[in-house]
Amino acid sequence: MKKFSLKSIWFFAIVIAMLIFDFLFIFFNNITISFYNLFFVFIFIVNVLILLSSFINIKKMTLIISSTLAILILAVFISTTPIFHSKDYKNMILENADTKAVFSKDVTPTDETKIRLVTKEVAEVLADKKLWELWAIWSTTKIWEFSVQKFQNNIYWFAPLEFRGFWSRISMKTTPWYVLVSATNPSDVKIITQVWENKLKLKYLKSSWFFKNIWTHAYIKDPTKFRTDWTFEVDDEWNPFYAVSIYKPTIWFSWFDVIWVELIDIQTWIIKYYPKNEVPKWVDRIEPEEFIDTQLWYYWEYIKWFQWFTQTWKFKPTTWMSLVFDENKNSKWFTSLTSKSADQSSIWFVLVDTRTKQMTQYQISGATEEAAMQAAQWKVQQFKYTATFPTLYNIWWKATYVMSMLDSNKYIKMVALVSVEDISIVSVWENIWDALREYKDKINSSWNVFTPDAKVVQQTVTWTISRISDDIRKWDLYKYIVLENVESKAFVWTSNVSKELLLSKVWDKVTITYFEWWNKIVDIQKFDNLDLSF
Repeated sequence: MKKFSLKSIWFFAIVIAMLIFDFLFIFFNNITISFYNLFFVFIFIVNVLILLSSFINIKKMTLIISSTLAILILAVFISTTPIFHSKDYKNMILENADTKAVFSKDVTPTDETKIRLVTKEVAEVLADKKLWELWAIWSTTKIWEFSVQKFQNNIYWFAPLEFRGFWSRISMKTTPWYVLVSATNPSDVKIITQVWENKLKLKYLKSSWFFKNIWTHAYIKDPTKFRTDWTFEVDDEWNPFYAVSIYKPTIWFSWFDVIWVELIDIQTWIIKYYPKNEVPKWVDRIEPEEFIDTQLWYYWEYIKWFQWFTQTWKFKPTTWMSLVFDENKNSKWFTSLTSKSADQSSIWFVLVDTRTKQMTQYQISGATEEAAMQAAQWKVQQFKYTATFPTLYNIWWKATYVMSMLDSNKYIKMVALVSVEDISIVSVWENIWDALREYKDKINSSWNVFTPDAKVVQQTVTWTISRISDDIRKWDLYKYIVLENVESKAFVWTSNVSKELLLSKVWDKVTITYFEWWNKIVDIQKFDNLDLSF
């Protein structure tokens, strides 16, 4: 048997030292297991085999190396599969303890002024039109990608303006603009050029070259981190950032989970790292869409442990997932779940908090998003409009899909509302107000009834009419009134509520029953004109 050479011993010692240093770095920084770490492990194994080759012949050495690597790869693969970790895969999503959640009670009825009509593709068209009006900006910059964010009690689409071509990169070096588009008002498009008195200088962008490219610069600065979901967001002071999710493997070397958030100032390259529970409130997205989508699939696939042959209690998320906001402007990933044997009917709706990964399930049998889109398109098929991916709202205490209808140029032409529980209830109009009116009338005329929750109180008031006006739409007559001492609200009704409405006039004393919530235009539930005796 040959003795170890001094060179081999030194090489072996250096590799061990590198492994110890690498292990301590991972342990104390709690960042991730990077490809560099795996490379060091591989080098260590190879060097051990090289040392063994000092007293084993080449043929045996080749067999040992190939067999060892094959066994290691197979062992790692098998040890991380759901066969041994089905419970770990299922528990990656945090299940809400309330398994009897009721949508109409948990989700407050929507303020119609806050309904999102502008989708990502529509925002791109509106912003590009705005840039076209400002030729100096459009000729040198372009929009790369929008991200939706709550901002100043509203919801906006934000995007930085990136370099358009070679000469813009050479001549400009930085871009001095980012754009925002209101998600609720298609006419609200702004180009931001400065923050307070400081002009913007966006330097580290996705379209920049070499070391100013934000991806390249980030990985050169710290190559030990796994990064994903690069989202452009704006803080409360209008300063632009990229929020980046940092993740690590959670089941050995298999699936991943977010552990930190990296906030990059794209003007100065000041980077701050935050654990998940300490991320600033203005950051909406911590958990990436693809992570949540896969983890939901794992949750329902292994809800009854690992089962090969049964499909009982196994569901799957639908094709798309959307980012929605509740009444407190908390962002959540929304999707519906269908049985693995079903196509166009949903069984569960799921809301997953984008910051905490807390999942709330609602058991509502009804239509999927794709079925609702098809129903809306069929309603106005003569126009050949395309429905956007719907957003779920609580409208009149009913789970409702709301979507915009687009023409071939991606402009909003109509608004559609589709009931989740009864896909035959479809309302499509040129604006959200008329769509809501027709939708309410269709719910009233069906077997559906309102089921308000404890957050909404029924009120009855008796005052004189100070203003009254008619609004005729198609075959329906709508009347609006303002009461003398309740001037903060306008009450609306149709003649279906009471025939006395047709004879009412200013200064008549009336009694009105309605549901009290934040809307300024309120639908009347009961009406009685006290000045009329019949």
